[in-house]
Amino acid sequence: RNLQASVANWELSFSVSHRYKMGLSRDDQRYAYADYITHRYSYIINACLDLYSITGQKTYRQKVFEYAEKSRASLLLSTVNGINAFKMNLLPVSLKKEEDQLWANIEILSNTLAWEVKVPKPNLEHLDDCQNKLYQLRKQQDSLIQNYKRHYPAYYNAKFNAEVIGADSLQRMLKPNEAVLQYSLSANKMVIFLLTQNEFKIFTDSVKPDFFTDIETYRKKLSQFSINDL
Repeated sequence: RNLQASVANWELSFSVSHRYKMGLSRDDQRYAYADYITHRYSYIINACLDLYSITGQKTYRQKVFEYAEKSRASLLLSTVNGINAFKMNLLPVSLKKEEDQLWANIEILSNTLAWEVKVPKPNLEHLDDCQNKLYQLRKQQDSLIQNYKRHYPAYYNAKFNAEVIGADSLQRMLKPNEAVLQYSLSANKMVIFLLTQNEFKIFTDSVKPDFFTDIETYRKKLSQFSINDL
């Protein structure tokens, strides 16, 4: 029961985190925030692994795969896809300008609030006014994103949709002679996924302290390789 509550809390946390991340106006801020929360995915992955081991319910196996996928470079893909979506004329220029201005205003107001609360004797009336304005801007932001979802789904899916392909969907795409080997790596554990049309297996292994050092050494050797060395 505690593990189930833990998974539910983590799912809510990631939902809130995604909303906050996509509300940041600059790519560098999104990169920094994504880097800040990346390690948290290992917690929900491990909790789902434990629940799958205890209950045998396939739902938790699916969640392990889902959050392993989400822990990858989702921000990079979102940013690149968002830029490409705009370049492909998936969104009118006027709406893109409105989006950029709205995100910038939210950033300015958020920074103002953060500074105001640090003042020894803050102006409570001004703080209240800023919070109300920020609330209204957030509502405009939600409304704009919902507008994208309804009328510009290609742009919405490229930039704002946090969904990843599920294991079931991936299995249905595979041919009889195809398999997918995927992995998720944390500081002390590796989770390996093997998927075919009819099988879905998960393997785990502990990561030794010198694992990352060995990987870096191997990468350096590969980068320095020359055909003349043969």
